[in-house]
Amino acid sequence: MKHYSLLRVVAMLFITAAVTPVSSGVVDDYAVGREGASLKRTLRNHCAPSAMIDVVSMPWETYFEILAAMQTDDAAMVVDGVTARACTMADARMSLTTCNVIDKSWFGFPADYKNKSVCDLYNGLLTCADVVQARSSGEGFASVAGASEVVPASGWSRGVIDLDGWSMPVVEPADAMKGMIARRMFYMGTIYPCSIWCADGEKFFGGAEYPGLSDFSIGTYLVWHRSWPVADSERRCNDEVERRQGNRNPFVDYPDLAEYLWGEHAGKPYPGADAPGGDDDDPSAGVRIPLRGVYSISDKWIDFYSPYVPENASWSIDGRGVTDSRVSPADLGPGAHELKYRSGVSSGKLIIKIVP
Repeated sequence: MKHYSLLRVVAMLFITAAVTPVSSGVVDDYAVGREGASLKRTLRNHCAPSAMIDVVSMPWETYFEILAAMQTDDAAMVVDGVTARACTMADARMSLTTCNVIDKSWFGFPADYKNKSVCDLYNGLLTCADVVQARSSGEGFASVAGASEVVPASGWSRGVIDLDGWSMPVVEPADAMKGMIARRMFYMGTIYPCSIWCADGEKFFGGAEYPGLSDFSIGTYLVWHRSWPVADSERRCNDEVERRQGNRNPFVDYPDLAEYLWGEHAGKPYPGADAPGGDDDDPSAGVRIPLRGVYSISDKWIDFYSPYVPENASWSIDGRGVTDSRVSPADLGPGAHELKYRSGVSSGKLIIKIVP
């Protein structure tokens, strides 16, 4: 029987990931064991679009059809992305128009990100002309509770909130759309670097790569995310976007990621969607993290574990046998290290790299 070494298996995985669309499983492949800034950085690296379509140059009607396919429900009705009103495709062509979750005015330099934001389908919505007009100055989505100048409309509202001493006009979507919009904001704040935000974008995303959302946004969108969980319509949207630009919104496939980045488990290693063990205080406790090629010196541990290696394998690192099931990257130090395993039926090795 022929057995692949760990190094060869990892290389095959990287090659596969580079030439195929990102599947929902990419989070379990790369994000497990990461925490905080490392987790967010990993999601950016592996969940960004791989083949954006040029929606600027295509006919408006074609772009409309793409967004309509993303917003179609079980009854084949097109759902307004802000007001939640459902209508037939024929009515949608008459009453809905295109809109961005995040306006181009929020993007600073480099200017290329403005074009990318327009083309990223997760930043696109169909909604009614009244909402588009209300957001004509780049207004963001937020609750109008306690706001001034509140104007209720059919399924949505607008008003002016006080944020850090600034009077900021905002739009509050229908309840049914709040969870979806929150997860789009999570996606945009994760995939795009914080250095590009300007104008109102700075108020919503803050100035640090991690957490990448302002305290105001975390407080608003986590409530929306928890109160209105992922619906089948969002999963269908993920499928549609993946087909066109090669990536998925990880916060739709893995809603608990938000809790590990900004919520009740912030700062704890992400255990994966189907991880066993753990407890209410630390869901990641007892979770074995599969070996990978690169670790940070700040990572808590390296587990001598891989689904490709028999459970009874013995391990060595840099020629020294090990008896523990894990080792701290800080104990090994920066640089390349050779891990070897041997069992009764197979053997192999993996070169890992620990970076500062």
